[in-house]
Amino acid sequence: MSRSLAAVVALCLLLLPSVPSRASPTLFFTGALNGRLEGCDCKASPAPGLSKIAAWIRAERRASDLLLDAGDVLDGWPDAGLEEAILQSYVDLGYAAVAVGENDLGAGPLKILAGRGRLPFLCNNLSILDPGSGWAELSPEPLLSRAGDRSFGILALLESEALPRLDPETRALVRLADPVARAAELVGELRRGGASTVILLYHGGRASLLPLLERVSGIDIALAAHDGGQGAVVVGRTVVAGAGGDGRRVFDLDLGRSDPRARAASLKGRLFDARFGPDEPSVLARLEAYRAELRARLRSPGP
Repeated sequence: MSRSLAAVVALCLLLLPSVPSRASPTLFFTGALNGRLEGCDCKASPAPGLSKIAAWIRAERRASDLLLDAGDVLDGWPDAGLEEAILQSYVDLGYAAVAVGENDLGAGPLKILAGRGRLPFLCNNLSILDPGSGWAELSPEPLLSRAGDRSFGILALLESEALPRLDPETRALVRLADPVARAAELVGELRRGGASTVILLYHGGRASLLPLLERVSGIDIALAAHDGGQGAVVVGRTVVAGAGGDGRRVFDLDLGRSDPRARAASLKGRLFDARFGPDEPSVLARLEAYRAELRARLRSPGP
């Protein structure tokens, strides 16, 4: 067997579903799908697509594991069919929370506000202007989630630097509370509610996250969306990890390790490729329905 063929075989074996053998709960997290329901092996912007990632998550995730996303799930442009296919897949996979990113807001803040009872979007410092009723907080409360016999507190914040990156029309519909003040308030609330581990989904980079952690104690794990998957570091007692970019990776941390350095050392990241590994059938079915919808649009006469 040639070296190149052996490498391909090894990658395929790596991406095949396996039987979970972990003893303690695991935190799985993703980020920056950017609307990639379908994979692409193009050189300019390769991506596995949601179907590859979903197949692996479906095979690996147990009921005692926690599944989170750091945001930018949508592609930044309004497309109701694509949005529904992606978000329903996230619901089916069992995501406990999905942070709100600039691309998600670009798809339409009012859609996120209207769907907050059904979809797992979470952002605790974001308010959205509803023309009919005024300003409304998207997530007034943090999330208290159980995984196995443990209780996890989850809060999500959008960095203040995100506002200038929004287009003027979207920017007029949103406002952000101070992330530091909200973090301090909500961490205390989660601890009083019984959370043994507090997790921050931070849609931003380490440049703005680290000053926040210097001022707010009590956060055990902070996942930074705009981080490029640089690996985990320990800041004080907080494990800081990046969610990576381009929707090509799934990361996991061992939640059974209480020592921050041991927990950081447990971080693993898996890189996926559109060419290899199984696809999740339910995602493929939604992809085909979306394609059929696009074909119907193209065939329909214009106004």
